[in-house]
Amino acid sequence: MKTITLCLLALLFCFAACKKNEAVEDLAFVKVEFTRKTDYVTYMKYDGIKNDLSLRPYIAVHIGDRRFEVYNSATGEKLIDTVLNITRAVTYYIYQAPGATSPVLQTEVPPVPPVIIPVDPDNPLENEPAAPEGFMKIKVANMAISAFPYPAMDVVFNSFANNPETGKEELTPLFTIKAVGHDFNSQFQVIQRPLIDGIPVTNFKLSFIDPATGELIRSLDGNILKNSSRATGLKVSEFNNFMISIKEILLNSPQDNAVKGESDYYVISPSITFQK
Repeated sequence: MKTITLCLLALLFCFAACKKNEAVEDLAFVKVEFTRKTDYVTYMKYDGIKNDLSLRPYIAVHIGDRRFEVYNSATGEKLIDTVLNITRAVTYYIYQAPGATSPVLQTEVPPVPPVIIPVDPDNPLENEPAAPEGFMKIKVANMAISAFPYPAMDVVFNSFANNPETGKEELTPLFTIKAVGHDFNSQFQVIQRPLIDGIPVTNFKLSFIDPATGELIRSLDGNILKNSSRATGLKVSEFNNFMISIKEILLNSPQDNAVKGESDYYVISPSITFQK
């Protein structure tokens, strides 16, 4: 009798343990993340409960079969209504392929679309012949009329490097574009691309010659006035044609690398307007 009682107790214990495990399993949560790969904002409903993916891209989900709905936030249109079997933490991508009318949920990372650089139909270099081998064709326009009110001025293209002894950047003149006006109506100047240690120079700092004195224009700190920050990049290409604008940035107060106009202070920022 005692043996039978012990067996019954053991069976009851096993049954209770199994029930407990089932209950724990039923209450288990996993983290399910939804990453939007669409060009419109979406929100999610999980078992009917709304979740704003722009605020929190993941949901704590019960394991098992769960219903997920995806909506367009702007229109309220239901885009996806599906049941997923959730067994572990997972990331789903809300992805709409090019040409598709609606998105899908997938675990594979969507392909990255190719970057398409638009062609400017008004690019005046479109029909411009290439520069000769080893040369560049350059036009420069002075758009910094407040800082440089001259009808024409010379612009010097320099290489640059830090002097290890002084810690200052030093310029080395490489070539000069003469008689730069306020537009691109001048002819291209054909310049042999400089080489340093046999390597073509592609980055330049520009400096500027005062036509009244023939001297380089200085900034407020007494140093040669040059690009305010980044170098002007003339990358080696098939055509090597460049049109460069010299622009000015108005300052609220003077600073060392600025130049004074009639009454205000400016830093100089050349940029590539067109290239080919």
